[in-house]
Amino acid sequence: MKVEVKVGDIVQKKNPWTAHNPWMDFDNEPEPALVLEIKGDSLKVMWIWKNYEQWQSNLARDWEVMSEPKKR
Repeated sequence: MKVEVKVGDIVQKKNPWTAHNPWMDFDNEPEPALVLEIKGDSLKVMWIWKNYEQWQSNLARDWEVMSEPKKR
């Protein structure tokens, strides 16, 4: 299942533990990323804090769309 994202959305990679156990809470929030391009089952994202571009899978269990990046 794909995440419903659009180019320009700010997303974050889900913590593998909280993806399966949403009640778990961790202090270290995942880094936000800006969606630059979408091709099939892949997203090209720019990691905002690192200013680094990378292709990632577009699976719903891996991503969530954010309205604003969380403060680190």
